[in-house]
Amino acid sequence: WDDQWTGVKDSAREAGRNPDDLVGAVYLTLAINDDAAKAQQQVDTFMEEYYGASAKVLAKHQATYAGGAAGCAEWLKGYADAGATHMVLRFAGEHERHMDIIAEIRASLGWGALVSCGPLPCKPLFIEHRFSGSSLSFCPGSALAWVAGKSRARHRRRTSMS
Repeated sequence: WDDQWTGVKDSAREAGRNPDDLVGAVYLTLAINDDAAKAQQQVDTFMEEYYGASAKVLAKHQATYAGGAAGCAEWLKGYADAGATHMVLRFAGEHERHMDIIAEIRASLGWGALVSCGPLPCKPLFIEHRFSGSSLSFCPGSALAWVAGKSRARHRRRTSMS
């Protein structure tokens, strides 16, 4: 992502645009589990069921993470350090557990306390799971807000139909 983002900013400069006006955004799929093999299986199964294609093929075009929380923190930090100011994290199952882990990772990276965050221009990092409707939005060095779009009951109904 870093090389591609650098290329986008360079293209903006060449076109006479201010690259600081651009927003670096990434869409990432992950499964956090100390058992890396289990986490990888979760990601592979999720991707294959969602897209109907081989996880091996999809991994060439989409960023995924499977492993422990410490490794995930470093992985996410790498995107932030490279200029990603918006992140959408899609969880390969266990949504509430992942939301809790991501909140802990956020705190460990010093990206702010568990309080409400304002809208843009703070350029939030945004975490959601489109099926559960659960989401986190946060700004590096600022705050974190919990947003629940759909009820847990709806999530349970959708999960039970899977």
